[in-house]
Amino acid sequence: TLEWQVPEDQASGSTYYLKIQTKGTFWDTEDTSDVFSIKGVGEAITVTSPTADTRWTAREEVTVTWEAHGFVEGGAQKVQVYLCGGVTCAFGAAATISEGVDVLAGEVKFTVPATIGSGEKYWVHVETIEDSFWSWDLEGVSPQFSIKGENEHIT
Repeated sequence: TLEWQVPEDQASGSTYYLKIQTKGTFWDTEDTSDVFSIKGVGEAITVTSPTADTRWTAREEVTVTWEAHGFVEGGAQKVQVYLCGGVTCAFGAAATISEGVDVLAGEVKFTVPATIGSGEKYWVHVETIEDSFWSWDLEGVSPQFSIKGENEHIT
């Protein structure tokens, strides 16, 4: 048994493995573990814009921003950003804002679709893209905010 602690500055990834090797004997031997994922210590995503006071309008160019906590330069961690509305994003987003953005970028510009309906229950969902089925995504979610569609009114 070998106890090993993941270093705090270790980049997240899903293609890590451990290699154990003996040296200095007549027959050098080695063995490797199965591939596994590492999540950086204390990683988190906090959406900073939009806020609950936000009101977007159809065709408006807006900026979605987030803070990436605990991620390491060179970690190659990407996020996807969605505009959600209604009950959940699980059955399809109202719009895909961006996919494959570096988590450390912290922002993405987006034009609100002309076809979006007016409503007060929209939110932005930012989540990491994982390479492995066995990995858990990290996510950040904005508070609900409103969007005014074309030729529609929010009361």
